[in-house]
Amino acid sequence: MSKKDNLLFTRILIFVHIVLVLTVLSSGSLAGLYYSQPHIHVSLKIPQDNVNTWHILSNNNGYVITGGNFKTTICFYNTSIFPITYEPEKIDIFYYPIGERPSCMFLHPEDNHFNPLSEYQNIAQVYNSIDEASKAFFRLNDLKVTINSSRWDFTNPKYYELNWNVGFKVPNERVSIIKQLYMDCAKFNKILFSVHIEENKLNYLFMTKKIKSTFELIIPMDCKVDQSLHSLFSSHRVVRQPVLFGEFENTHIAFT
Repeated sequence: MSKKDNLLFTRILIFVHIVLVLTVLSSGSLAGLYYSQPHIHVSLKIPQDNVNTWHILSNNNGYVITGGNFKTTICFYNTSIFPITYEPEKIDIFYYPIGERPSCMFLHPEDNHFNPLSEYQNIAQVYNSIDEASKAFFRLNDLKVTINSSRWDFTNPKYYELNWNVGFKVPNERVSIIKQLYMDCAKFNKILFSVHIEENKLNYLFMTKKIKSTFELIIPMDCKVDQSLHSLFSSHRVVRQPVLFGEFENTHIAFT
């Protein structure tokens, strides 16, 4: 082999080695990105800019009008090094009964209070689970948001304002199913809800990953009850059901 051919062979060999090394490094980096779990956190902004109000009103036409306007500011933290598009695939909203006194809430067993089959279950789901096919007061796309890296700085989150209107017409003869709401409203002027953001999905670079975390947002609301309804509710006993408004259609009502 001539000196010239030997030099060419050496260059080709070096080039092949470089390509192999870059391929191995790239494969390792991509595998690391794929198997690593980017961290994202969703929470409420504390303190909130405003406190929402839940209403229990009479329309003087055989129905109780109940609902309110939700306006909530949510914080998103992205502690990975690259931007992430976050979107949930399921949302559940629960009502936490306060009871005779606020300390009664400590009696909710941690693993049982969301299970409709549990004897301890007294926390009710407000509405049917919301997914992409749901025609509800809330769309999953309302929570689809792209978040730049927070670089572990939890003092610099991305704020996102969540707005929706909830309204239901409950026949007077069916008010038993919302009497717990009424009782908390009449006694404490407060209602407590919990939003569960579930089956979360992260899109980053060219990948999509699902995370098992469920984010819970506790949303307290002020509550106003129509004074003319006290006699109506006093004539009904509490009837518990797993989904409070599962059989009712959400109606846009301009609460003020």
